[in-house]
Amino acid sequence: MEDRTKMNPQPKQKRLILTKTAWIKQTNKLFKACGYTCQVCWKVFYPEENCLAPHHIKSRGAGGGDEPENILICCKECHGKIHTGEIKLC
Repeated sequence: MEDRTKMNPQPKQKRLILTKTAWIKQTNKLFKACGYTCQVCWKVFYPEENCLAPHHIKSRGAGGGDEPENILICCKECHGKIHTGEIKLC
């Protein structure tokens, strides 16, 4: 029996890469959608505090894109801890 995965490989999914303007619009929508709440420590912020940051779950360098499902909204403190390894994402 033949291995069909070699005959019909799955096509690579295109990843979404937004322009700077589109990225800002998308992240602002995501901030609002999550109620300006960090999705790591669950602290709530006022929009004008500018304390939230978008984090790519799968980095762009690793092939991740700007799709909303690849973005985690977190406060800048948690964002820094994710990048230093103090907070691990599952």
